[in-house]
Amino acid sequence: MLPEASTNRRSPGTWARIALACLLAPMLSAQAQPAIVLDGEFGDWPAGQQVLADPWHLYLRLALPEAVSLQTSTTTTEVLIDLDDEPATGRQVTPADGAAALGVDLALLFAPAESRDDAGLGSGAAARAYRRDGTPRRLRHQQVGFAALPTHLADEFELRIPRHVLEDRRLGPLLRAEGTARVLVRRLAASGRVVWESGVMTLSRPAAAAGPWQVDSGLPARPAEAVRVLSANVEWASPLENPAPFARLLAAAQPDIVLLQEWDRIERDARGRPPPRLSARSIAEWFDTHAPAERPWEVHRTGALGVAIASQLPLTAVGEAPLAYRLAAGEEALLARSVRYVAALAESRIGPLLLANIHLKCCGGAASAEDLQRKAEAVSINLALRRALAETDAEVVLVGGDFNLVGVTAPREIIAAGLDPTGGNLVAARILTLAGDSATTWRDPRSRFPPSRLDYLLYPPSVTVAVNAFLFDTAGLGEGALRRHGLAAGDAAYSDHLPLVVDLERRQR
Repeated sequence: MLPEASTNRRSPGTWARIALACLLAPMLSAQAQPAIVLDGEFGDWPAGQQVLADPWHLYLRLALPEAVSLQTSTTTTEVLIDLDDEPATGRQVTPADGAAALGVDLALLFAPAESRDDAGLGSGAAARAYRRDGTPRRLRHQQVGFAALPTHLADEFELRIPRHVLEDRRLGPLLRAEGTARVLVRRLAASGRVVWESGVMTLSRPAAAAGPWQVDSGLPARPAEAVRVLSANVEWASPLENPAPFARLLAAAQPDIVLLQEWDRIERDARGRPPPRLSARSIAEWFDTHAPAERPWEVHRTGALGVAIASQLPLTAVGEAPLAYRLAAGEEALLARSVRYVAALAESRIGPLLLANIHLKCCGGAASAEDLQRKAEAVSINLALRRALAETDAEVVLVGGDFNLVGVTAPREIIAAGLDPTGGNLVAARILTLAGDSATTWRDPRSRFPPSRLDYLLYPPSVTVAVNAFLFDTAGLGEGALRRHGLAAGDAAYSDHLPLVVDLERRQR
């Protein structure tokens, strides 16, 4: 028996429009990309927007009444999210301005209370998931995957929460579902007292994509007239134990110059003695064995811990070996200590190139002893580079490495000052992941600190152009790109730092 004719029968024109939509849907999907780049800059934020969502992430733009370091502070920053916009479920929180209560399902914490030291300083990040009855469950920040930039002291931040990381029977589906959420940010004193609170922000989110954001475009080729420099903190000589991942990254990137940090072992022997520094010759042998290139690798290093320069271009040592910085100790004495710094002159396609590879002091926050040391190291580095420019025919200076800017930005600014041929400053290359969505250069699945931007490459803008620049994060590449470049998705996880790559060309006069 034939069915009765439907009163909803579509016209030929309607069927044509449906067919066209089906054909266009894959194309539109392929063109879609994350709404916001996580880089600590705000030019891509629509005017007046504080919260956004796309199929891959939730985003928050956070303006604070004073400059703070989110990750190291005496106050806790608490981001409270009511994912289902349902006040009756989760942790009940009433905003100070009298707005309707939130039923908080997920809380993100920077410098959480449980991390405070004896001086009351909290550090790192954590999270809480709340059951329907408000019972909390502690989470490591890695279980949610959130990150905020900038890493250094600032009064404005952007926060990103992936929608495909959290594995929670109730909250995972909520994060991925289309819906409305409400967000409240508070800063808490050590006593738990609220010292500042944002207004409630409402977030509309589309349904999540099927998986994390990835691209299949792969690595850009180095232009013929450019010099490709790769900077890599290799996490205490990890390629010696497991050479294959780093070797594949080098084979794919094909750099002319590699700036290495932490290419030394640090495990002490039974008597507490540190191991000897690894020689330049041993590093060159590793490169010739695992990353063979057109010519044997040249390696230059000093006695400074972990730093070395490997090059396919001829190198000449410059400057002091090793470089020292001076730090006040009491009212009169000055202590001279070694800086993790090495410099060399390379003969390159863009002329004599003065290279400086640095690894500033880690840890601490703004105004901490570590921050003061970073400033002192930066002064010594800048003076050393000024002397090297005066003693050589180099016009182009490139400074790269692990700056560890978790306090103020002054160390980077001090290093860059006056090193452009015009008397101006070097600038930091804008370097994003190959997926184009993030500037975080460091992440550690074991650390209490969330993903951060610690690494930079500085160059002189009056005489050079960074024609390509990327963070070599294989996790953001699709299967096709990985296959074309001979890579595995986990290769970049060989270290806690991502390699930075920049192609420098001479600026046309």
